[in-house]
Amino acid sequence: MANITKKGERKYRVRISKQSQGVRRFVNYTIRGTLKDAREFARQQETLLDSGELDRSGLTFAAYFRLWLAAIKPKIAPRTFDGYEGSIRRYALDRLAAMQLEAIRLEHVQTIYLEIGKSPTTVRNLHAALRACFNYARRRGFIRSNPCDNADLPAKSRRPIRVLSFEEARRFVAACGQTPNGLVFEFALETGMRPEEYLALRWSDISGSEASVQQVVQYRRSGGGFYFDKPKTAKSRRRVPLSDALRRSLARHRTAQLEHRIAMRGTWFDLDLVFPNEVGHPQPLNNLSRRYLRPALAAAGLAERGITLYSLRHTCATLLLMSGENPKVVADRLGHSSVTLTLDTYSHVLPHIQADATETLNRLMRG
Repeated sequence: MANITKKGERKYRVRISKQSQGVRRFVNYTIRGTLKDAREFARQQETLLDSGELDRSGLTFAAYFRLWLAAIKPKIAPRTFDGYEGSIRRYALDRLAAMQLEAIRLEHVQTIYLEIGKSPTTVRNLHAALRACFNYARRRGFIRSNPCDNADLPAKSRRPIRVLSFEEARRFVAACGQTPNGLVFEFALETGMRPEEYLALRWSDISGSEASVQQVVQYRRSGGGFYFDKPKTAKSRRRVPLSDALRRSLARHRTAQLEHRIAMRGTWFDLDLVFPNEVGHPQPLNNLSRRYLRPALAAAGLAERGITLYSLRHTCATLLLMSGENPKVVADRLGHSSVTLTLDTYSHVLPHIQADATETLNRLMRG
Protein backbone atom coordinates (compact mmCIF):
# COMPACT_ATOMS: atom_id res chain seq x y z
CA MET A 1 0.00 0.00 0.00
CA ALA A 2 1.02 3.61 -0.50
CA ASN A 3 0.87 6.37 2.08
CA ILE A 4 0.94 9.97 0.83
CA THR A 5 1.91 12.83 3.14
CA LYS A 6 2.00 16.50 2.23
CA LYS A 7 5.42 17.97 3.11
CA GLY A 8 5.05 21.50 1.73
CA GLU A 9 3.74 23.57 -1.16
CA ARG A 10 3.49 21.17 -4.13
CA LYS A 11 5.63 18.62 -2.28
CA TYR A 12 4.53 15.15 -1.15
CA ARG A 13 6.17 12.11 0.41
CA VAL A 14 5.03 8.81 -1.08
CA ARG A 15 5.77 5.77 1.13
CA ILE A 16 5.40 2.43 -0.64
CA SER A 17 5.34 -0.85 1.28
CA LYS A 18 5.08 -4.50 0.27
CA GLN A 19 5.24 -7.81 2.14
CA SER A 20 7.85 -10.13 0.59
CA GLN A 21 8.98 -13.46 2.08
CA GLY A 22 7.82 -12.43 5.52
CA VAL A 23 9.60 -9.08 5.42
CA ARG A 24 7.83 -5.77 4.88
CA ARG A 25 9.84 -3.38 2.74
CA PHE A 26 9.37 0.40 2.69
CA VAL A 27 10.53 2.85 0.02
CA ASN A 28 10.14 6.63 0.36
CA TYR A 29 9.92 9.08 -2.53
CA THR A 30 9.61 12.85 -2.62
CA ILE A 31 7.25 14.05 -5.34
CA ARG A 32 7.04 17.64 -6.48
CA GLY A 33 3.71 18.52 -8.06
CA THR A 34 0.04 18.14 -7.25
CA LEU A 35 -1.68 15.56 -5.11
CA LYS A 36 -2.90 13.99 -8.33
CA ASP A 37 0.72 13.61 -9.48
CA ALA A 38 1.64 11.94 -6.21
CA ARG A 39 -1.27 9.51 -6.44
CA GLU A 40 -0.42 8.68 -10.04
CA PHE A 41 3.20 8.01 -9.10
CA ALA A 42 2.14 5.81 -6.18
CA ARG A 43 -0.12 3.79 -8.46
CA GLN A 44 2.64 3.32 -11.03
CA GLN A 45 5.20 2.30 -8.40
CA GLU A 46 2.83 -0.23 -6.85
CA THR A 47 2.31 -1.71 -10.30
CA LEU A 48 6.06 -2.12 -10.66
CA LEU A 49 6.30 -3.82 -7.25
CA ASP A 50 3.41 -6.16 -8.02
CA SER A 51 4.95 -7.13 -11.37
CA GLY A 52 8.26 -8.06 -9.75
CA GLU A 53 10.16 -5.17 -11.28
CA LEU A 54 11.11 -3.96 -7.77
CA ASP A 55 11.69 -0.49 -6.44
CA ARG A 56 14.33 2.03 -7.44
CA SER A 57 17.16 -0.04 -5.93
CA GLY A 58 16.75 -2.68 -8.62
CA LEU A 59 14.82 -0.92 -11.35
CA THR A 60 16.27 -1.57 -14.80
CA PHE A 61 16.18 1.00 -17.56
CA ALA A 62 13.88 -1.24 -19.62
CA ALA A 63 11.33 -1.41 -16.79
CA TYR A 64 11.59 2.30 -16.10
CA PHE A 65 11.27 3.11 -19.83
CA ARG A 66 7.87 1.40 -19.90
CA LEU A 67 6.80 3.28 -16.78
CA TRP A 68 7.95 6.61 -18.23
CA LEU A 69 6.16 6.12 -21.54
CA ALA A 70 2.90 5.29 -19.76
CA ALA A 71 3.27 8.36 -17.55
CA ILE A 72 4.01 10.91 -20.27
CA LYS A 73 1.73 9.67 -23.05
CA PRO A 74 -1.40 11.53 -21.83
CA LYS A 75 0.56 14.73 -21.18
CA ILE A 76 2.47 15.47 -24.38
CA ALA A 77 1.65 15.82 -28.06
CA PRO A 78 1.41 12.51 -29.96
CA ARG A 79 4.15 13.56 -32.37
CA THR A 80 6.49 14.39 -29.48
CA PHE A 81 5.69 11.06 -27.81
CA ASP A 82 6.39 9.15 -31.03
CA GLY A 83 9.67 11.01 -31.45
CA TYR A 84 10.85 10.30 -27.90
CA GLU A 85 9.85 6.64 -27.98
CA GLY A 86 11.20 5.96 -31.46
CA SER A 87 14.54 7.67 -30.88
CA ILE A 88 15.30 5.87 -27.59
CA ARG A 89 13.99 2.52 -28.79
CA ARG A 90 16.00 2.71 -32.01
CA TYR A 91 19.35 3.94 -30.69
CA ALA A 92 19.60 3.49 -26.91
CA LEU A 93 17.25 0.86 -25.49
CA ASP A 94 19.30 -2.23 -26.38
CA ARG A 95 22.43 -0.68 -24.85
CA LEU A 96 20.76 0.43 -21.60
CA ALA A 97 17.92 -2.08 -21.13
CA ALA A 98 19.57 -4.42 -18.60
CA MET A 99 21.35 -1.70 -16.64
CA GLN A 100 19.99 -0.56 -13.30
CA LEU A 101 18.64 2.95 -13.64
CA GLU A 102 20.77 4.27 -10.79
CA ALA A 103 23.94 2.84 -12.37
CA ILE A 104 23.68 4.74 -15.65
CA ARG A 105 26.34 7.43 -15.89
CA LEU A 106 27.39 10.15 -18.30
CA GLU A 107 30.01 7.90 -19.89
CA HIS A 108 27.35 5.34 -20.86
CA VAL A 109 25.23 7.99 -22.55
CA GLN A 110 28.25 9.61 -24.20
CA THR A 111 29.37 6.26 -25.62
CA ILE A 112 25.97 5.76 -27.25
CA TYR A 113 26.20 9.18 -28.91
CA LEU A 114 29.63 8.34 -30.29
CA GLU A 115 28.83 4.81 -31.47
CA ILE A 116 25.51 5.24 -33.28
CA GLY A 117 27.27 7.05 -36.13
CA LYS A 118 24.32 9.19 -37.11
CA SER A 119 23.93 12.80 -38.15
CA PRO A 120 24.29 15.61 -35.58
CA THR A 121 20.54 16.17 -35.76
CA THR A 122 19.83 12.50 -34.92
CA VAL A 123 22.24 12.58 -31.98
CA ARG A 124 20.77 15.81 -30.63
CA ASN A 125 17.23 14.43 -30.96
CA LEU A 126 18.26 11.31 -29.03
CA HIS A 127 19.86 13.51 -26.38
CA ALA A 128 16.64 15.51 -26.00
CA ALA A 129 14.63 12.30 -25.57
CA LEU A 130 17.03 10.75 -23.04
CA ARG A 131 17.32 14.01 -21.13
CA ALA A 132 13.52 14.18 -20.78
CA CYS A 133 13.44 10.51 -19.79
CA PHE A 134 16.04 10.90 -17.03
CA ASN A 135 14.65 14.25 -15.87
CA TYR A 136 11.36 12.52 -15.06
CA ALA A 137 13.28 9.87 -13.11
CA ARG A 138 15.15 12.56 -11.15
CA ARG A 139 11.96 14.48 -10.31
CA ARG A 140 10.31 11.29 -9.11
CA GLY A 141 13.26 10.32 -6.90
CA PHE A 142 14.50 7.32 -8.90
CA ILE A 143 17.91 8.93 -9.49
CA ARG A 144 19.78 11.83 -7.92
CA SER A 145 21.13 13.43 -11.09
CA ASN A 146 20.57 13.29 -14.83
CA PRO A 147 23.34 11.34 -16.61
CA CYS A 148 22.75 13.42 -19.73
CA ASP A 149 23.94 16.58 -18.01
CA ASN A 150 27.21 17.92 -19.42
CA ALA A 151 27.22 15.53 -22.37
CA ASP A 152 29.29 16.61 -25.37
CA LEU A 153 27.05 17.04 -28.41
CA PRO A 154 27.94 17.48 -32.07
CA ALA A 155 27.57 20.98 -33.43
CA LYS A 156 24.21 21.80 -34.93
CA SER A 157 24.21 21.22 -38.66
CA ARG A 158 22.34 23.82 -40.64
CA ARG A 159 21.47 22.90 -44.18
CA PRO A 160 22.03 25.65 -46.71
CA ILE A 161 18.79 27.48 -47.41
CA ARG A 162 17.67 27.10 -51.01
CA VAL A 163 15.51 29.90 -52.37
CA LEU A 164 14.20 31.20 -55.67
CA SER A 165 15.45 34.42 -57.18
CA PHE A 166 13.03 37.18 -58.21
CA GLU A 167 13.03 35.96 -61.81
CA GLU A 168 12.68 32.29 -60.81
CA ALA A 169 9.81 33.14 -58.45
CA ARG A 170 7.92 34.84 -61.31
CA ARG A 171 8.44 31.78 -63.53
CA PHE A 172 7.32 29.49 -60.74
CA VAL A 173 4.11 31.46 -60.03
CA ALA A 174 3.28 31.42 -63.75
CA ALA A 175 3.81 27.62 -63.82
CA CYS A 176 1.63 27.16 -60.72
CA GLY A 177 -1.28 28.69 -62.62
CA GLN A 178 -1.02 25.87 -65.16
CA THR A 179 -0.43 22.85 -62.91
CA PRO A 180 -2.72 20.91 -60.54
CA ASN A 181 -2.71 22.17 -56.95
CA GLY A 182 -0.50 25.04 -58.03
CA LEU A 183 -2.45 27.56 -55.97
CA VAL A 184 -1.23 26.08 -52.67
CA PHE A 185 2.37 26.84 -53.69
CA GLU A 186 1.51 30.35 -54.84
CA PHE A 187 -0.20 30.86 -51.47
CA ALA A 188 2.85 29.51 -49.59
CA LEU A 189 5.21 31.76 -51.53
CA GLU A 190 3.19 34.92 -50.89
CA THR A 191 2.27 34.36 -47.24
CA GLY A 192 5.45 32.70 -45.97
CA MET A 193 3.38 30.25 -43.91
CA ARG A 194 4.78 26.92 -42.81
CA PRO A 195 3.36 23.85 -44.63
CA GLU A 196 1.77 22.70 -41.37
CA GLU A 197 -0.03 26.04 -41.19
CA TYR A 198 -1.44 26.48 -44.68
CA LEU A 199 -2.45 22.80 -44.90
CA ALA A 200 -4.50 23.31 -41.70
CA LEU A 201 -6.00 26.60 -42.93
CA ARG A 202 -9.81 26.67 -42.95
CA TRP A 203 -12.11 28.83 -45.00
CA SER A 204 -13.37 30.28 -41.72
CA ASP A 205 -9.80 31.50 -41.09
CA ILE A 206 -9.96 33.75 -44.16
CA SER A 207 -11.71 37.05 -43.52
CA GLY A 208 -11.64 40.00 -45.88
CA SER A 209 -8.08 40.48 -47.09
CA GLU A 210 -6.37 38.42 -44.37
CA ALA A 211 -5.72 34.79 -43.48
CA SER A 212 -5.47 33.89 -39.80
CA VAL A 213 -3.20 31.12 -38.51
CA GLN A 214 -5.23 29.44 -35.77
CA GLN A 215 -4.19 25.81 -35.98
CA VAL A 216 -1.55 23.51 -37.45
CA VAL A 217 -1.75 19.96 -38.72
CA GLN A 218 0.57 17.32 -37.28
CA TYR A 219 1.24 13.98 -38.91
CA ARG A 220 1.85 10.99 -36.66
CA ARG A 221 5.29 9.40 -37.01
CA SER A 222 3.95 5.91 -36.34
CA GLY A 223 0.66 4.38 -37.35
CA GLY A 224 -0.22 7.13 -39.82
CA GLY A 225 -3.00 9.64 -39.43
CA PHE A 226 -3.05 13.29 -38.42
CA TYR A 227 -4.40 15.65 -35.81
CA PHE A 228 -4.85 19.39 -35.45
CA ASP A 229 -3.06 21.32 -32.75
CA LYS A 230 -2.56 24.90 -31.63
CA PRO A 231 0.46 26.82 -32.95
CA LYS A 232 3.45 26.43 -30.63
CA THR A 233 3.86 30.10 -29.72
CA ALA A 234 1.74 33.21 -29.42
CA LYS A 235 3.72 34.77 -32.28
CA SER A 236 2.76 31.88 -34.54
CA ARG A 237 -0.91 32.83 -34.14
CA ARG A 238 -1.03 35.71 -36.58
CA ARG A 239 -2.91 37.32 -39.43
CA VAL A 240 -1.27 37.50 -42.85
CA PRO A 241 -2.49 39.97 -45.52
CA LEU A 242 -3.49 38.55 -48.91
CA SER A 243 -3.05 40.31 -52.24
CA ASP A 244 -6.05 41.02 -54.45
CA ALA A 245 -4.76 38.56 -57.05
CA LEU A 246 -4.45 35.77 -54.50
CA ARG A 247 -7.93 36.46 -53.10
CA ARG A 248 -9.44 36.18 -56.59
CA SER A 249 -7.63 32.88 -57.12
CA LEU A 250 -8.91 31.60 -53.77
CA ALA A 251 -12.48 32.51 -54.72
CA ARG A 252 -12.19 30.49 -57.93
CA HIS A 253 -10.59 27.65 -56.00
CA ARG A 254 -13.45 27.59 -53.50
CA THR A 255 -16.03 27.35 -56.28
CA ALA A 256 -14.17 24.42 -57.85
CA GLN A 257 -13.84 22.77 -54.44
CA LEU A 258 -17.60 23.01 -53.81
CA GLU A 259 -18.27 21.39 -57.17
CA HIS A 260 -15.83 18.59 -56.35
CA ARG A 261 -17.43 18.13 -52.94
CA ILE A 262 -20.87 17.67 -54.52
CA ALA A 263 -19.42 15.15 -56.98
CA MET A 264 -17.99 13.10 -54.09
CA ARG A 265 -21.55 12.25 -52.97
CA GLY A 266 -21.09 11.73 -49.25
CA THR A 267 -17.51 10.52 -49.27
CA TRP A 268 -16.12 13.99 -48.52
CA PHE A 269 -14.79 14.76 -45.03
CA ASP A 270 -15.99 18.26 -44.25
CA LEU A 271 -13.10 19.77 -42.29
CA ASP A 272 -13.50 23.19 -43.94
CA LEU A 273 -9.90 23.03 -45.20
CA VAL A 274 -8.75 25.39 -47.93
CA PHE A 275 -6.16 23.01 -49.40
CA PRO A 276 -7.34 19.44 -48.65
CA ASN A 277 -6.66 16.26 -50.59
CA GLU A 278 -9.24 14.59 -52.83
CA VAL A 279 -11.48 13.51 -49.91
CA GLY A 280 -11.17 16.55 -47.64
CA HIS A 281 -8.32 15.44 -45.36
CA PRO A 282 -5.07 17.39 -44.97
CA GLN A 283 -2.62 16.64 -47.73
CA PRO A 284 0.37 14.52 -46.61
CA LEU A 285 3.57 16.51 -47.04
CA ASN A 286 5.33 13.81 -49.07
CA ASN A 287 2.44 13.49 -51.50
CA LEU A 288 2.13 17.24 -51.91
CA SER A 289 5.83 17.53 -52.67
CA ARG A 290 6.17 14.52 -54.94
CA ARG A 291 2.91 14.71 -56.88
CA TYR A 292 2.47 18.44 -57.26
CA LEU A 293 5.50 20.55 -56.29
CA ARG A 294 7.98 18.68 -58.45
CA PRO A 295 5.84 18.94 -61.61
CA ALA A 296 5.31 22.67 -61.00
CA LEU A 297 9.06 23.17 -60.61
CA ALA A 298 9.71 21.16 -63.75
CA ALA A 299 7.19 23.25 -65.69
CA ALA A 300 9.09 26.38 -64.58
CA GLY A 301 12.44 24.88 -65.57
CA LEU A 302 13.54 24.65 -61.92
CA ALA A 303 13.61 20.89 -61.40
CA GLU A 304 17.32 20.85 -60.55
CA ARG A 305 17.23 23.64 -57.96
CA GLY A 306 16.50 21.39 -54.97
CA ILE A 307 13.48 23.47 -53.94
CA THR A 308 11.30 22.01 -51.16
CA LEU A 309 8.03 23.05 -49.52
CA TYR A 310 9.97 24.97 -46.87
CA SER A 311 12.00 26.67 -49.61
CA LEU A 312 8.86 28.62 -50.54
CA ARG A 313 8.69 30.06 -47.01
CA HIS A 314 12.40 30.87 -47.13
CA THR A 315 11.97 32.49 -50.55
CA CYS A 316 9.19 34.73 -49.24
CA ALA A 317 11.40 36.00 -46.42
CA THR A 318 14.51 36.37 -48.59
CA LEU A 319 12.77 38.31 -51.35
CA LEU A 320 11.11 40.64 -48.85
CA LEU A 321 14.41 41.37 -47.08
CA MET A 322 16.24 41.91 -50.36
CA SER A 323 13.51 44.31 -51.42
CA GLY A 324 14.22 46.46 -48.38
CA GLU A 325 11.27 45.39 -46.23
CA ASN A 326 11.62 46.07 -42.51
CA PRO A 327 12.90 42.88 -40.79
CA LYS A 328 10.26 43.33 -38.05
CA VAL A 329 7.52 43.14 -40.70
CA VAL A 330 9.11 39.98 -42.13
CA ALA A 331 9.41 38.43 -38.65
CA ASP A 332 5.72 39.12 -37.94
CA ARG A 333 4.70 37.65 -41.29
CA LEU A 334 6.65 34.45 -40.64
CA GLY A 335 5.51 34.15 -37.03
CA HIS A 336 9.06 34.32 -35.66
CA SER A 337 9.49 34.96 -31.95
CA SER A 338 11.95 37.79 -32.59
CA VAL A 339 13.62 39.83 -35.30
CA THR A 340 16.93 38.32 -34.16
CA LEU A 341 15.70 34.86 -35.17
CA THR A 342 14.70 36.18 -38.60
CA LEU A 343 18.04 37.85 -39.24
CA ASP A 344 19.94 34.83 -37.94
CA THR A 345 17.97 32.46 -40.16
CA TYR A 346 18.40 34.61 -43.24
CA SER A 347 21.93 35.80 -42.60
CA HIS A 348 22.73 35.15 -46.27
CA VAL A 349 20.70 38.28 -47.04
CA LEU A 350 22.58 40.54 -44.62
CA PRO A 351 25.47 41.41 -46.98
CA HIS A 352 22.94 42.63 -49.53
CA ILE A 353 21.09 44.68 -46.88
CA GLN A 354 24.34 46.21 -45.65
CA ALA A 355 25.40 47.09 -49.21
CA ASP A 356 22.06 48.83 -49.80
CA ALA A 357 22.39 50.66 -46.48
CA THR A 358 25.85 51.87 -47.46
CA GLU A 359 24.57 53.15 -50.79
CA THR A 360 21.67 54.90 -49.05
CA LEU A 361 24.06 56.67 -46.69
CA ASN A 362 26.26 57.66 -49.61
CA ARG A 363 23.33 59.28 -51.41
CA LEU A 364 22.23 61.10 -48.26
CA MET A 365 25.67 62.50 -47.49
CA ARG A 366 27.00 63.17 -50.99
CA GLY A 367 23.87 63.69 -53.05
